[in-house]
Amino acid sequence: MSGTSSPIATGAGGTTFEHKVQTEFVCLMISGGKISINRFEDGYIIDNISFQTRYKNIQTDDMVLAFKPVHGNCSKIYAQMKFRIMLTNNELFRDVIKGFWTDFNSSEFNKITDVFAIVMGLPTNMTTYTHTINFLDRARVSLDSNDFQSRVNANNNMQNIYVLFKEAVESANGTNVTNHELWVFIKCVYVISYDYNNDTSHAQRNIIQFLETTKRRVRGLESGTDVWNKLFALVVDGNFKAGVVTSDTVFNKYPSLANWFDHNAIQINPIKMELDKYKPGMSEAISSSVGIKKEIKTLLLESMDEVYERLLNIEIDLMKEFLKKYQHPRENTNNLISEGIGELFEILTYVNCKIKNWSFKLLDQANLKLILQDKSGWLQLIYSTRKSTIPIILMDLGTKLYDQTPANNYFKYRWIIENANMDLDQENLCEICGNGQDFPFTKVITDFGKTTKIGYFENIKNDQNNYKELGNIKICCAKCIRKLREKNNINELQDMLMEVLVGD
Repeated sequence: MSGTSSPIATGAGGTTFEHKVQTEFVCLMISGGKISINRFEDGYIIDNISFQTRYKNIQTDDMVLAFKPVHGNCSKIYAQMKFRIMLTNNELFRDVIKGFWTDFNSSEFNKITDVFAIVMGLPTNMTTYTHTINFLDRARVSLDSNDFQSRVNANNNMQNIYVLFKEAVESANGTNVTNHELWVFIKCVYVISYDYNNDTSHAQRNIIQFLETTKRRVRGLESGTDVWNKLFALVVDGNFKAGVVTSDTVFNKYPSLANWFDHNAIQINPIKMELDKYKPGMSEAISSSVGIKKEIKTLLLESMDEVYERLLNIEIDLMKEFLKKYQHPRENTNNLISEGIGELFEILTYVNCKIKNWSFKLLDQANLKLILQDKSGWLQLIYSTRKSTIPIILMDLGTKLYDQTPANNYFKYRWIIENANMDLDQENLCEICGNGQDFPFTKVITDFGKTTKIGYFENIKNDQNNYKELGNIKICCAKCIRKLREKNNINELQDMLMEVLVGD
């Protein structure tokens, strides 16, 4: 008799299990809740959850939890979901350990603060499960590898689990490992069991009951089940797109949930909200492009993550002041100006590929400081909020800065202009892709000076202007920075980046 395969057998059940576990962690993130690993109880709040992270060269790719810094440490949990996994010498277990071992030896993994988690369904053998949990716990409380080895030698069950891990690790490593190396690795491994996918799931019942309790406290209108379903849908979409989910992401997508949780525990960063909108698309554009070399993809994705963390660590007030210097027209407002933050994030990602030491400056003639090998330089980054032409942007900001800048030297540094209108060739003053080198600033004044009243040029004929007092101007459009990813190798990208940033 032929039968229809069950969802569990065909893999659909495992996928549902994975999504439900991830949904619980999203609930804990937006509520400031605690997870089932003791070391992450006090003071640890989930900052973001990444799904399907293989594009970052992370082998443990089902879910990576990043916690907000505690005492300066940004701890992570690398979780692999396996609904049906036996804690014995089998191919699936060895594959999981192989992924752990590869990530364990990467530069991204912190052997002191980061951990791995095998997230499984109900154990098929409770005795083996209990022995494994005890074994991992003993490793964490041991003074050193010798102490751990003594504990193992004194217990037959622990000896069997020790051999299981040792063989799996050495298979992944391709050669023998020392007792110390194995002990340091084993200390980082946790096993967590959930009964999701069961009709009588205690885990799902408990988290929905938690939501209902929160609803009564804040008088939420939706049921706990409705909230769960919304978060589950968000998780499924996040997995499909290999996305990163934050509390801000959730509240931005479902504003009605913002009243459900204690925002004293969840600090909503408006900069983070904007970056989290932009980052998945930017990451996907880099990862999926067939025109970008693999080594350049890796460089850009790593740089993107570095810039993301840097921007989140900048004080909000400083960021607000910087954005006023970044945007055109420059608004006089105390509110956070969000336009252009995503584009700024992208520009800095390219800058960071070569120059790691950059910082925001609040000078009138420059807003980004660059330091490379003890040499410093500055850039004027401009985001055109009205998509004006480059000449108009120059004249508008030039007239505003004219009386504010020492020696009227507002064109001293390179200007990189984002979102400029360049439909006509004569509007493109970029030195790289336009006619900036053949269209000097003298002609900008000649063509556009009469449309904007500026006292310096009043009653002076065009052929009598002393343009040297204005200084030379260097312009680059942001499109040229994006084109750098199409270079053949990293050295070529970095060399061209310096030409774009510094010019002649």
